[in-house]
Amino acid sequence: MEQEKIDSEKRKQEYIRREQVVIENTQKWTDDIIPDWSNKSKHQNTIKLCWMGLPPKVRSEVWMLSIGNRCDIDPEMYAILLARAQQVKLVVHGEEKQKQADFIAAWEEKLRARREQEEAEAEKDSLVGLEDGIKDEKKEALKSPEGTEIAEEERENKDEENKNAPEDGGEEKEREVVTPSNIEKSGEREDSETSEGDFEDSQNRGMTDSGVDAQDGLTFVETKPKLVPIPEGSSEDLKNYAENFGAPPEGTLASPENTEKSEEKILTNSSSTGNSKLAVFLATSSTSVKPKLKEPSITLISLDLPRTFPALSFFQVGGPLHHDLRRILEAFVCFRPELGYVQGMSYVAACLLLYLEEYPAYQCLCNILNTEILTSFYSMNIDKIDVYIRTFEYLLAARLPEVSKHLKKYNVTPHVFLIDWILTLYTRAMPLEMASRIIDVYLLKGESFLFRTALGVLKVLQKKLLTLDFDGIMICVQSLSDQDFDERDLFRAIKSIDLSSSEYRLAYKKQQQ
Repeated sequence: MEQEKIDSEKRKQEYIRREQVVIENTQKWTDDIIPDWSNKSKHQNTIKLCWMGLPPKVRSEVWMLSIGNRCDIDPEMYAILLARAQQVKLVVHGEEKQKQADFIAAWEEKLRARREQEEAEAEKDSLVGLEDGIKDEKKEALKSPEGTEIAEEERENKDEENKNAPEDGGEEKEREVVTPSNIEKSGEREDSETSEGDFEDSQNRGMTDSGVDAQDGLTFVETKPKLVPIPEGSSEDLKNYAENFGAPPEGTLASPENTEKSEEKILTNSSSTGNSKLAVFLATSSTSVKPKLKEPSITLISLDLPRTFPALSFFQVGGPLHHDLRRILEAFVCFRPELGYVQGMSYVAACLLLYLEEYPAYQCLCNILNTEILTSFYSMNIDKIDVYIRTFEYLLAARLPEVSKHLKKYNVTPHVFLIDWILTLYTRAMPLEMASRIIDVYLLKGESFLFRTALGVLKVLQKKLLTLDFDGIMICVQSLSDQDFDERDLFRAIKSIDLSSSEYRLAYKKQQQ
């Protein structure tokens, strides 16, 4: 009991000490560094404070200053991209429904053709069977004595009829003489009768406007969505489209009303005038929209959001930040259609939203994903990713040779863990506060710190990794949140890795050759 009291008192004193350090650091950031950011952002003291972790009160401001706005994002552009996102979702949803309808129509047509073929073959088989049966019965009848007598009588009657035919010809109708002209006239009559019958039959059956036979059971074609032109950015036309042609399932689209209100909210604090970008866009934009490059991937966002920080309720459906997260990701897809949406983006965007409001988070997302390393990874540029992987393997062999040999022994390449760590900036692999501290330093030190962090993680896990086989290694490196180390252990290990930005750049260039 006495020892427990001593330990409890130590933890209490440590907590008080940390809180006091946070208060002092907050004062330094707000009074000294932030007001003179352009001059002091690269000072050693600033980087030292950043290594200690940014105080929550200043993290949002420091992140915005560190990331900057090289992409020249502004609120009006954000509103335009949100409007574009709504149009893309409507069109993509309509195209998906049309593809489904076309597939069902083709499948129904194949099924109908197969059924008709089977019926024709069955009818043919039945007729052949019937003819064979009649022939067999006739043969059997002729073999009997009675059948023989009947056959002889039939032959005698025919002979007698042939003898009397010239004498009785006046009572019968005069037979037509078969000539080529008679054959042609007969053919013309048959053709005219057949064409008239076909015309009447087609009129009776009726054809749909789309050219599909109504009797074939293809009436669902009439319910296919009509892809009407949608004026870009017009909330009124989005409403009309939803009313006339049906809106996508709930949760896949923000309602036009929400879009309109959000645009008004975003533009409220901007210096928009009658000649604003949005006004010009609405006045001069094309009357139709066609998704570009990877914009259709916008439909994947709603599927990925529930998997983003699942332990938190903020980003789940109905959560306070669910709507904001979906909007900034959809706007980003329209801003960078060549990238589209890639799994991992939602974690970076969600982490930004935990510290920033919707529009500042979007601005930071556009700029942070515009860095060389993240653009390479999110565009899945295999050649560039391989250079980064080789660079890490080179650094791992130089800094942690035992770990490097052990991973090679079991054919575990850095691809299996490093790609995910970099794509999500460690936000999926680590506890949120630990990942936030890594981002704090990364924004000041650059991409070399992402590799230094990876080396630090493997150093913390070194003793454990050296005892594991392939399966154990995979579980260990892919679930860092379950490993027994805290922030202090990790950052102590990261600091012990000697890797400057210039050394990293030299190693990277060496692997490019």
